[in-house]
Amino acid sequence: SGSLPVGGDWSTAPIVAETNSRPEIRIALARIETARRETRLARAQRWHDVGVGLVSEMQRSEDQPSGVGRDDFVGLRVAVPLPFWNRNQGRIRETETRVQRRQLELKAVQLRIRTEQEAARETMAIAMTAEREWREVQLPLASELEQQLLRQREQGQASFTDWARARERRLQAEADHLESRRDLLRAWLRAQTAWGQMPQFPPQP
Repeated sequence: SGSLPVGGDWSTAPIVAETNSRPEIRIALARIETARRETRLARAQRWHDVGVGLVSEMQRSEDQPSGVGRDDFVGLRVAVPLPFWNRNQGRIRETETRVQRRQLELKAVQLRIRTEQEAARETMAIAMTAEREWREVQLPLASELEQQLLRQREQGQASFTDWARARERRLQAEADHLESRRDLLRAWLRAQTAWGQMPQFPPQP
């Protein structure tokens, strides 16, 4: 839907230069936060729980000729994790390394997005220059030449073939101008995508 704008300076159209609006950045930031939480969890698990409990046991035995005997035991049970020097250091280093890797991945994504944005900006500038050239220079010249040969033909100073060729060049210039407007619109939509916006047609001038 929509239509191609006629003329106008598209450089004044709003483009949000917010890199964090790209979904790749949001995903990378979420991965960093997940890795940091895993590191905090690993540090919290450096010391295993020490267990303390009360043990009660009752035994009955038959001993001839004494008969049935009863023994009651009450004790204290302590559970200590071994070895003492294992403070989950391997898991902690693993999660810390994952955080560093996620941060490097974020920088790589940011660099790629900035490259895409710069390329989109340059493409926009080239497309704007080409469209303006056809609209302000080539198309007016072709129209002026056609009108001039039409007047000369009416005065008998130019042939029908000369006027037909000028008209053909003017029509070709209009077609080229239309293609330049199409290329400009495509560049505009790609630029919006590079900046993390939903592609929309620019406003009419």
